[in-house]
Amino acid sequence: LANLLDDLATSWLQPSNICIHADQPCPVHPSELGPQVAWHEGPAEFSRIRSGVGKPASDWCVLIDGGTRLEPFSLFELLKATRSSGSAWVVYAADDVRQADGADIPNLKGGGNVELLRHTNYLGGVMAVKEAAWALLPDRHLYRAGYRLALEATVQLGAKGLLYVDKVISHQPSHQHVGAETAEFNAA
Repeated sequence: LANLLDDLATSWLQPSNICIHADQPCPVHPSELGPQVAWHEGPAEFSRIRSGVGKPASDWCVLIDGGTRLEPFSLFELLKATRSSGSAWVVYAADDVRQADGADIPNLKGGGNVELLRHTNYLGGVMAVKEAAWALLPDRHLYRAGYRLALEATVQLGAKGLLYVDKVISHQPSHQHVGAETAEFNAA
């Protein structure tokens, strides 16, 4: 978490709000996280905070999986893609995965392969989602809800529901891939 907050601090674009969803209490006093950071412990607190909100604060929300590292240009690239989004609900990008030997293996995914997405979550550790669609999901406090939204977007809009940034904008540790697809598939 500290690494991700450091990554965001060096970002070309600064996020207006950072919501951390965790199944444990904040390890420090929440005031030490900064004024734009909110710690939400468990789904009940997150649902309570989000309920009753009329208009979303923004059109898009960036979801970042725990352990994912960002480049300084990551938010800029996602924002640039959302500006040309048309009807898309989800923007995802290329990433790389850190191997046990320390080498980074690029994961260049290509755009909008609906059939592959129905069988495996290739979206990666960071994605931008349409706030209005994401806010309706009951399990939006979980990162894998982004995968559920991507599947729903392809049902409603086909490949036009997804946008792809053809640039490595994030880095994932290898442990995120072990068993993650089973949990995501079961959630979807």
